[in-house]
Amino acid sequence: MLRLVTHPVRCLALSFFGMLVVLAAPSLALSEADIDLVAKQSAIAQVPLDKLPDALRTKVTKVIASAQMFERSKHESFPCHPEIYRWLLESPDASLFAWKKLGATKATITRLDNGTFLGGDGNGGELRCQLIAADAGTRIWFAEGSGRIGPLLPTMTIRALVFLHFQDVKGTDGRTGIKHRIQILVHYDSTTLVNKITNMTADSAGKKAVQQLELFFSGMAWYASEHSNWCRNTFNQWASTPETKARTQALLQKMSISDVTPASTEELKK
Repeated sequence: MLRLVTHPVRCLALSFFGMLVVLAAPSLALSEADIDLVAKQSAIAQVPLDKLPDALRTKVTKVIASAQMFERSKHESFPCHPEIYRWLLESPDASLFAWKKLGATKATITRLDNGTFLGGDGNGGELRCQLIAADAGTRIWFAEGSGRIGPLLPTMTIRALVFLHFQDVKGTDGRTGIKHRIQILVHYDSTTLVNKITNMTADSAGKKAVQQLELFFSGMAWYASEHSNWCRNTFNQWASTPETKARTQALLQKMSISDVTPASTEELKK
């Protein structure tokens, strides 16, 4: 049985001690830099280094050991059919095809025979991307190529790890959506002079990259979910091989049997 402290001196001492704890509490709070460090270490711990081929493991290890940039987004919830979102994660070439139907230009994404994707920004930059880990709510990609993180900077070799965490969510009325978050860890090879310049632009470049990745994944999932006829027509146009036709048909079948309506953004935020 707990015993209550009733002695006035003891009560005063305990009260004073409690006040000291409260006053000291702010100093125990993690700084933003500490939070980023913990998030970075947590992301790195998810990379399955022991399962990667030797050549790839060497590249990934270099990114982990020498990255100059780590950036992460806030959690974002948005309305969509979860099956469309997941399908687009495996079909970035289909997603870009659909984006171009909405007016996006210049960029290209090509699926290569080995399952990796080759992307171009329309300005001479190229990035090769491959999936290195996946489970029900996580995707980790390794990307490497050449490009610029600023319009006046020289072309640099870039290697990066992209972490995506996602889960199904429901609005208050039971309708569906996705909640996700993106993190990127980037290493770029350059001269000492360029490093001094890029240190001033890395934060803004990293934030912009995260925002664009989030929009690429979430924007098309939302639009295709809201416009089912457009979705069917667009992805049927994209499917030009037996393999892409089979994948597209599998998606459309899942959409046709689904009676779940995407939730509104406002409902997901409640």
